[in-house]
Amino acid sequence: MFYNPKRYFHTMMRVCVLVCVLGVCSALICPDGGMCEDGDTCCETPSGKYGCCPLPNAECCSDHLHCCYENTLCDLEHSKCINKTISLPLVRRTPAKQATEQVKAVVCPDGESECPDDTTCCEMPDGNWGCCPMVKAVCCDDKRHCCPQGTTCDLIHSKCVSPSYGSTPLWRKFSARRRASWEKRTNGERESSPYIVCPDQATMCPDGTTCCALSNGSYGCCPMPKAVCCSDHMHCCPEGTTCDLSHSTCVGANGNAAWATKIPGLTYPKVKVEDVPCDDTKACPDDTTCCMTAEGDWACCPLPKAVCCEDHIHCCPSGTTCDLAAGTCDSPFNLVAPVPWLEKVPALSRTHKVKVEDVPCDDTKACPDDTTCCMTAEGDWACCPLPKAVCCEDHIHCCPSGTTCDLAAGTCDSPFNLVAPVPWLEKVPALARTHKVKVEDVPCDDTKACPDDTTCCMTAEGDWACCPLPKAVCCEDHIHCCPSGTTCDLAAGTCDSPFNLVAPVPWLEKVPALSRTHKVKVEDVPCDDTKACPDDTTCCKTAEGDWACCPLPKAVCCEDHIHCCPSGTTCDLAAGTCDSPFNLVAPVPWLEKVPALSRTHKVKVENVPCDDTKACPDDTTCCKTAEGDWACCPLPKAVCCEDHIHCCPHGSVCNLAAQTCDSALSSVPMLRKIPTVPSPSFTAHANNIANDDSPLLTQHGHMCDDRTSCPRDNTCCYMDKQKAWGCCPLPKAVCCSDGEHCCPSGYKCNEGRTSCHKAGQEISWYTKHKARVSLEVTAEEKQGSEVTLGIGDVRCDPMSTCASGSTCCKLPTGEWACCPLVKAVCCEDHEHCCPQGYTCNLQSGTCVKPSPTHTLPRTRLSAADTSDALTHTGADVTCDALTRCSSSQTCCQTSDSTWACCPYQQAVCCADMRHCCPRGYICNPEVKGCTRAPGLTWWDDFLLEKLAH
Repeated sequence: MFYNPKRYFHTMMRVCVLVCVLGVCSALICPDGGMCEDGDTCCETPSGKYGCCPLPNAECCSDHLHCCYENTLCDLEHSKCINKTISLPLVRRTPAKQATEQVKAVVCPDGESECPDDTTCCEMPDGNWGCCPMVKAVCCDDKRHCCPQGTTCDLIHSKCVSPSYGSTPLWRKFSARRRASWEKRTNGERESSPYIVCPDQATMCPDGTTCCALSNGSYGCCPMPKAVCCSDHMHCCPEGTTCDLSHSTCVGANGNAAWATKIPGLTYPKVKVEDVPCDDTKACPDDTTCCMTAEGDWACCPLPKAVCCEDHIHCCPSGTTCDLAAGTCDSPFNLVAPVPWLEKVPALSRTHKVKVEDVPCDDTKACPDDTTCCMTAEGDWACCPLPKAVCCEDHIHCCPSGTTCDLAAGTCDSPFNLVAPVPWLEKVPALARTHKVKVEDVPCDDTKACPDDTTCCMTAEGDWACCPLPKAVCCEDHIHCCPSGTTCDLAAGTCDSPFNLVAPVPWLEKVPALSRTHKVKVEDVPCDDTKACPDDTTCCKTAEGDWACCPLPKAVCCEDHIHCCPSGTTCDLAAGTCDSPFNLVAPVPWLEKVPALSRTHKVKVENVPCDDTKACPDDTTCCKTAEGDWACCPLPKAVCCEDHIHCCPHGSVCNLAAQTCDSALSSVPMLRKIPTVPSPSFTAHANNIANDDSPLLTQHGHMCDDRTSCPRDNTCCYMDKQKAWGCCPLPKAVCCSDGEHCCPSGYKCNEGRTSCHKAGQEISWYTKHKARVSLEVTAEEKQGSEVTLGIGDVRCDPMSTCASGSTCCKLPTGEWACCPLVKAVCCEDHEHCCPQGYTCNLQSGTCVKPSPTHTLPRTRLSAADTSDALTHTGADVTCDALTRCSSSQTCCQTSDSTWACCPYQQAVCCADMRHCCPRGYICNPEVKGCTRAPGLTWWDDFLLEKLAH
């Protein structure tokens, strides 16, 4: 028997129509016109629409999400349906199906193109048709823009002008949809094939295109009907034009038009970089979706992230389901609660070429990746912090994709209780991939990474695995993962939506992570086009609208625009603390430390270039002077103060009034900048060092030898590696034996821990910078006749001063001494001082600040990993020559020769060599935990001798 595909198609259509009629007859019609299955119960939602409870004569629960069996009551507190004798689980409602209405479309004059309903067909510059997003619109002469009905196009000023309503910005047209062959009815019948066969009988092109010969003798497809194939076998032109190869254009009676590049046929396609890969050999164009055909090949659905229907012929938009019986795409989301809308943020000025990640608004403005451009009331651009968002008509707010703006209620409502489902679409043939799409890895740690658009998850063995979803949720069984925004249901083996959506999705298996063959590049954190913060910090707005850097990754910026807190905490402005959002009464659980990283090489010390002629030593920062020259701040990545004299540590701000560097944790004295070295450093030798114990004072500060000097309040220290003098930014400092660091007076250098120790206190040591080499030194300078008073010095009386960032305190003799703290408290014994906000406890010899006692559990140490295979960044914390910890950790000894990492910065290592506590706490063996320290040890040895000038 001869097979007639057209007759078979018509027979199947009659069967489908009969099934649809029978389905409607047996359905339950709800009051709003929605349909439920026979034997269901219609339940009303807060929006006035109806959903379906899959039970007869059911009890509709008040949460509008569940229902219960007949003769039972809803117990929402326990998620049960109960009566006197039984207790059953609640049943979830399902969306009601809506009566199918014929979806309208506007057919353009060519009969080949169509636009959505409530739009207008307008011709495009290439001769094709586009759609203006309004009814009865005015098509502008530039064939790119359009205006509302009753207005005129002002192309010079890019406005739509109306004598009644003023002017509004021009509207851009979007491309019309090319109608598939089956949609062009002939005597009420559909055509049998959506493809045309080329003369070689081996290549097919989509309907609405033209077969053109390629240079290799095969055929490609010109993306326009009845096109003219150019003789270069690469391009084609619209019907009625001729190919002008010398000018790369199409010449016609109505002017020139842009020519088109032919695309290969089904067996010889060409892939663009933006294409969507189906497998190693096939891909679909950008903003389309790969779908499997009935033959096992690939086809392209002309929608991004589309749903492939089970008939292997049709597809539906993302978020809908295929209704094969009705031939429609239905929405599954009968969402109950609208989500709040969001404020838009200003757009960024495009002063350079937009990066691939930016979303272009026009030729001058762009928004960051995963945001949406929205027009403001002034006609400018703003950025909605959501991808593919809906811009509200008030030009102020925006809503998530798939929702609508409710201006009266100030909410984003779901539009998915649709009255008319959208029609499904025909897929087009997939294109062959000639090369592999480039992807980038997602770093898990220094040694493992996962492919792009996946997520790193820890395995039960402590290794890494890859979840094949971006920003996924890693399940607690260390085996499965779920999509972002869902939670893992380990008992059911599903990923549940927190919004009580109807159908949970199955969870996914993780795959092993990839070994990283290269080092991840550490880059700054961009704040905007002009400002950035260092890696592992967070950009925060200041009160003046500028940017500041919080020295924590993914930190919370406090509302006072001054302080910040760690991720996952909230700012308590009244108490000046960072509180846990979970109101924990008990201390937070301790953390397992990760193995220390092996140090396979030493960081190379290099100069920091200021410009082509000036440079500063390594671990310093170039800062401009008031004269426009360069000076060196003796701190890495420092903040240059606006007075062009001082500088502050990274992560702090300059307080010129108090002469301090303020941060979220404390205030420290400002540092003075020193001149840069315009010529190669003078090489000194230890044998030439002057034996004078008290370095000479000149207008430049302390003389280290005949040609080298350090600033006032610095200490000369010899640097062995550079064979030159260096300056420690502390008065009467202790020079460490490693030749690179120094400690405050009264402290001892601990080379193993790179810190300074004194009576149980431990602080980070200081890095020396190169001393100033004088080109000429006069005899008067050698004698040190006078020291110039610093601009920021604190005057005690007309005859005595203290250095910037210190406090004048009286000694028992009545003379003045300097406490090295800003606005310090001078103790009554005239020998000690305490930080601002503390009181002197003379009995215990401490500085006490009243606060409730807090106890935290100690953190258990784990063995350090000294594998040579790991590579590390310069931001790591050195433990010894072989081991180091990350910048967010602290090295703690587990024996005389082994180290481990405590997961806190500047942590306290417990004496048992097994545990550690956060900074500000002490190890308390009695409670087996960490107890907040009752106070600070006061500054006794830091009271400096009287400074008379």
